Amino acid sequence: LAGMAVERIDKKVYFDPAALPKTIEPSTYSIRWTGKVKPSYTETYTFSTCADDGV
Repeated sequence: LAGMAVERIDKKVYFDPAALPKTIEPSTYSIRWTGKVKPSYTETYTFSTCADDGV
């Protein structure tokens, strides 16, 4: 990927595509989250994603 990068800290692994910064072209961006998950309970958790170009 090339072009401008945006870096920020999110409290949730959630992204609203309608909230893209104006400097980012809506059809040509990618997102990468890094960090750790701190579960509240000892149980099974399921993570899911919705993407139109793969994960």
